[in-house]
Amino acid sequence: MPYTGEHAARIVDPAEFAKFRRQNNKFGRGVHAIFGIRAGGGSEVQAVRFDSTLFTVDEAKKWLKDHDYKPILFEPAIAGKEQAGEEEMGDKEELTKRTLAAEFIAAPEKMQETSDGGLLVRDVKLLAPGTWTDSMQKTPCRYTEKRLAEFATNWTDPSMWSRHPGGMPRDITEKVGEIRGPRYNGGAVQADIFYHGKTTRSKDTIAMVKAGLANYVSVEMRTHDTWIPEDKLFEADQIVFDGVATVNKGACTVCTIRSAEAAEIEGKHIDAPITPDQAATPPEVIQVIQKAQSMDETEKKELDARFKVLEEGISKQVKTLEDKIASKDKELEQTKAELEKLKNTPMPKTSAGQEKEMELPTRTVIVDRRAGTVSGAD
Repeated sequence: MPYTGEHAARIVDPAEFAKFRRQNNKFGRGVHAIFGIRAGGGSEVQAVRFDSTLFTVDEAKKWLKDHDYKPILFEPAIAGKEQAGEEEMGDKEELTKRTLAAEFIAAPEKMQETSDGGLLVRDVKLLAPGTWTDSMQKTPCRYTEKRLAEFATNWTDPSMWSRHPGGMPRDITEKVGEIRGPRYNGGAVQADIFYHGKTTRSKDTIAMVKAGLANYVSVEMRTHDTWIPEDKLFEADQIVFDGVATVNKGACTVCTIRSAEAAEIEGKHIDAPITPDQAATPPEVIQVIQKAQSMDETEKKELDARFKVLEEGISKQVKTLEDKIASKDKELEQTKAELEKLKNTPMPKTSAGQEKEMELPTRTVIVDRRAGTVSGAD
């Protein structure tokens, strides 16, 4: 099946794999890899996708030939989303998994306790327009108002979990609630969150939400991303929401249960939104910058003091090394001067201006034939 904005080269039949993982720009800008993962373990490149804004069909085929890939099927990109067909959204090898956290501040007027021990939190903003770096892919991706409004109700699972799956499957007791009535409203994907209070984990989460200790939810989703060359970042043009987890830090800074203004004042975010200019920066550098930007004045002063001590220590080490280098340079200059002096020193002279030849020591040898002895003296 052809894809929007991407030439697709199928290397191995997808039926041979249990699941798939996509890695954007794996083989260079605009060349994405789809890895097939077998049920018994092991993985290999199942397909290669080419950004059609960066590669023509002929260029994509040449790349495959140059890199010794022999596709069993090659499909050129199609231009418009309307031509893609409904099944594209369900193609599990197509979408990139992302987890994106948002802060919600549980205002009392937004919370309603139920008679059976549950807690309903209304109008929680799950994802707002902007460029956010998610915790799974660790790459910035832009989410537009148009796409969020289009896919706000596209949920495969409304479950609220106590954590993301990570490397270990979740058990049923980690399902602490569900989201209700997802919609696009107030400039964000919103939903009401219901914590059922039927398990210890759910009861603990309710207590933490009410105490203001649990302020973040993280949507689990799969996206189809398109590379935007002029902005140097990816943009999600299709979104499938797979669930939500309660977590301890956020990325979508304007997503709060109150308002965007409240988030700007009260939120401290490690994964803050980034500008297009920052999109080409390595993710680990972006995270350091964002963490520094999220610090309060006390934290900044402590960090500045630590940097000052570190800077002073480095300066002392540099000064010691410079002194040693200067000393060695001085010794080298002295040695050069002595060599030059020896070079320019004339040999001893004799009369008539001739250089005196080296004289060998003389030796007298006495042979006594009768005694049969030989003796000598210098």
